[in-house]
Amino acid sequence: MPHEKEIFESYSDKANTPKYWIPANWALAMTYQAWKNGHIENPHYKLTLQEEIKKWRTNLEWVFNYDWVPLPLMYPQMDTYIPVMTCLQFVFYMGWVKVIEGVLNPFGEDDDDFETNALIDRNITVNS
Repeated sequence: MPHEKEIFESYSDKANTPKYWIPANWALAMTYQAWKNGHIENPHYKLTLQEEIKKWRTNLEWVFNYDWVPLPLMYPQMDTYIPVMTCLQFVFYMGWVKVIEGVLNPFGEDDDDFETNALIDRNITVNS
């Protein structure tokens, strides 16, 4: 109704808080008026309707409370991107280091290295 809209818009709050609770209170008042005027015959129906309106208002209050509480400072300041090129550079550099280690010491102790002991023993026996 137009006069109810004017009442809603005329409500002013110095703290500038939301007016989400005004329609819920209006609905509760309307259920009481409907019961008082005989539109709702059974008081149990009135109580059930009012309980549902109160649940809706409570859930709406929870939503607004979550909106009012800011996130901790840690979360907005977190760096959420992954430096892809830096990760690729690291992988390639570490791969090149492993290759260079194999090239610098081909006579190492691994299975895929040259058999230096057998070569040295053969050369000693041939020269003696």
